[in-house]
Amino acid sequence: LGLYHADYDEKKGWVNVTPLSINGATYNVAHPSLSKDGTQLFFISDMPGGQGETDIYVSLKQGNDWGQPINLGPDVNTPGREMFPFTAEDGTLFFSSDSRVGLGGLDIYSTTLSGNSKWVNVTNQGAPINSSSDDFAYVSDETGRHGYMSSNRPGGLGDDDIYKFNKRTESTCGTVAE
Repeated sequence: LGLYHADYDEKKGWVNVTPLSINGATYNVAHPSLSKDGTQLFFISDMPGGQGETDIYVSLKQGNDWGQPINLGPDVNTPGREMFPFTAEDGTLFFSSDSRVGLGGLDIYSTTLSGNSKWVNVTNQGAPINSSSDDFAYVSDETGRHGYMSSNRPGGLGDDDIYKFNKRTESTCGTVAE
């Protein structure tokens, strides 16, 4: 698997299809996600030197090309599979992992960058976003309140189904008494 760049011509369709320099002949590169400003490309790979089966990397835009891939390190990556990175409007990174304590299978997590180098507050998104099945490919709109994700949870129409979500913003405060 590899990532490619192409230009769209209204008359010819996709033209100038070229592989990105981060691709390799002996490893896979997949699941791209661009930062809001287009200067960071997040992706997964099983390239040598990673933390696990597949890790999340970032590459910085350098002119018309992408720089050397940077592994997000053990704060994000585990010995298992990290997959499907998505960078939200506010810079929060969402991803799926099968090697953290979760509800089962791939679960969706979020993390934020502290300063320029450390990913902190890796948080499981909990139910109903996550289930005991595989939950992955989280994307949201600019508000972060509406979006889509995929899952193979029971009750779907196929193996992997796309689900729409709307996050509630109400909070409840009170006292519980017996």
